Amino acid sequence: MDLPPDVSNGLPPNLLLNIPPSTAETKISYVVPGKKPRLILVSIKPTGSLAFTVGGLRRQATDFTLHIELGGASGMVAPMIGKQPADYHIWLQSGAPPAFVREEGPLYEGGPIWRIEEISPTFGR
Repeated sequence: MDLPPDVSNGLPPNLLLNIPPSTAETKISYVVPGKKPRLILVSIKPTGSLAFTVGGLRRQATDFTLHIELGGASGMVAPMIGKQPADYHIWLQSGAPPAFVREEGPLYEGGPIWRIEEISPTFGR
């Protein structure tokens, strides 16, 4: 398989620590494992913010949405037949250095939406 230099298989929160929230969109290549591995694009966009408190201090986190772009015929057909992978959200605390706050999305194809978050922040409802 001919791989582009931006292949970014790994832990998405670690990757996002290097993307400034002011960047409108970042696209990365990702190899999807399986019987026949394939190369897809992941579109990463900051789509909002989340207020939370830690130790009584108010903080702000940026919501990054990760959207799978299948491409080709699969990309055209998947949304029509309900096979488009769900978007994934990762929230990072703004500042230097940024810090992981929360992530939400399916952990495997067809799986339920899971939320993973730190135990100490309190989020407004």
